[in-house]
Amino acid sequence: MKIVQINNSDETFTPTASGAIATHIWEVCKAAGADGQSPLVMSQQASVPSFDGVETILLQPQIRNLDGWRGLRRRLIRRLSGWREAEHRRHARNVARAVRHRGLARSVFVLHNDPEMAVFVKNEFPHSKVIHHFHNPVQAKPGFRRQFKECVDEVTAVSRYVAEETHRFYGNVPVKVIYNGVDLVRFRPGPQREAEETVVSFLGRTGIEKAPDLLLKACLLLAGEGLRICVQLVGSNHWGRWEADAYQRELSRLGDELTRAGARVRTTGHVSRAEVPARLLEADVHVLPSRWEEPCALSLLEGMAAGLPVVASQTGGTPEILGSAGFLFQKDSVQGLAARLRALVQDPKERRHWGARARLRAETFTWSRCWRNFAEVIS
Repeated sequence: MKIVQINNSDETFTPTASGAIATHIWEVCKAAGADGQSPLVMSQQASVPSFDGVETILLQPQIRNLDGWRGLRRRLIRRLSGWREAEHRRHARNVARAVRHRGLARSVFVLHNDPEMAVFVKNEFPHSKVIHHFHNPVQAKPGFRRQFKECVDEVTAVSRYVAEETHRFYGNVPVKVIYNGVDLVRFRPGPQREAEETVVSFLGRTGIEKAPDLLLKACLLLAGEGLRICVQLVGSNHWGRWEADAYQRELSRLGDELTRAGARVRTTGHVSRAEVPARLLEADVHVLPSRWEEPCALSLLEGMAAGLPVVASQTGGTPEILGSAGFLFQKDSVQGLAARLRALVQDPKERRHWGARARLRAETFTWSRCWRNFAEVIS
């Protein structure tokens, strides 16, 4: 049976302007290819090139009509149908047309963070096998929630945290944990850096839920103690673009305050997947300060694989991913983060020790292992 990866309805499939789900799909498809399989990816089309090296069907993107009678009709469809958005339902119909056109009705379909689409696909193609992979807890409305357990053949999740949340919400549905992976060749330790200042790095979306403000505030405390620090912020508040808002202005204000305290701040804005490894090689410490319940952060695994000592907030699946290979602090605690950073900033030997531990831990999370776990579920 053909394996068809159906991307999340809200996502595109590009290396420059898409999120973690698209990266996950691409990496799993590459690992499957190395194992002699050739999955097909279905996704909405973007205005920039898609990932290469994977057979792909690109569908017309859905434009949201928010004004006038179209907006009213959109809200009515959402309320009556149970779909999250009217565009979500239209996209599902496009998926069904593409499946029929390509003769894929008896395929194995892998859906991502899209329980409504999983139910729709099984109802449209009852002889298919439907696997739903949760990248974080996603709650469907009652109609789809009731159907989910009966329509989906297998349910998987990126961490025990996500599996437990999913198990409870969808009526004790069995969930298999399949952790994300990391490319251990692209993400690897570089030569030992020699510098007077310690570069403390953040990688990800610069939104309030990812909490880069906590890192800036913690480093302000350390700079006030006379420690030589550079804070590196890699990312933007939207995939592929930056948009001014109150939180971005707060980050800018904190950056200016850090500069006045004698520290350096460098911001890269959004970077493509190809650029990420090089940015990590410019860092000495990797921080994941998230406020939201991180399910299985790719940025966490990538920092670990780069051989950086890691400090992360105790949220979601992060403790099970990091294990004893790094440091955790209580969510939203500036003092807690500063305390974890202090010894690492002061002592290069500590950084080397914990960087080596992080790398060893990362070596247990590979995309080939991720694919093998999917292959067991598919078979």
